[in-house]
Amino acid sequence: MKLRILNNYIIYMSKKISKKASAIRTISLAVGSLSLLVIAVSQVTGNEACTSNAYSIENQIRLS
Repeated sequence: MKLRILNNYIIYMSKKISKKASAIRTISLAVGSLSLLVIAVSQVTGNEACTSNAYSIENQIRLS
């Protein structure tokens, strides 16, 4: 009887973890898609979407 309760608990917990993992994947996909959309829009409008450290350092050198 205890083994059956333990088995049911394990199945319940695995389903719960699976639902959380699915939600995390969905959120990650949404955030990634939004990031790509922002980059695409900024490229079309001509703005810099992502500035790297090298780009920032290069600008600082030019200013000094």
